[in-house]
Amino acid sequence: AFEVRGALEEAFEAGQIGNRYFDESAPFRSRKTDMERCGVSIAVSLQILCRLAIMLAPVVPFAVEKLWSWLGLEGDIAAGGWESGLAPLPAGRELGRQEILFPRLEDEVIQAEVEKLKGS
Repeated sequence: AFEVRGALEEAFEAGQIGNRYFDESAPFRSRKTDMERCGVSIAVSLQILCRLAIMLAPVVPFAVEKLWSWLGLEGDIAAGGWESGLAPLPAGRELGRQEILFPRLEDEVIQAEVEKLKGS
């Protein structure tokens, strides 16, 4: 029995915890006074992103593939499973070029799509 909604709720909760960790550890501030602490904060945050990618891979595979490549990870995320996200990310690796994964849709665009669906 798959519980997609429950799984997504867990993933989003994990994302909120990760976001809270990043905000509270504030690497953007600690980089001025404590580079070691800053590095740890960023490493933990990236590891959280890695695990979130694995959790969300079955639901939003194309977005997660982008995130996977940004983290500098290779291979098929789905093939590696949990094991691929449990290993620490390699230190000193350059991150890939990021872009917005889910662009904000304006109300007009949403309404136009709703109208299309009503017509079909």
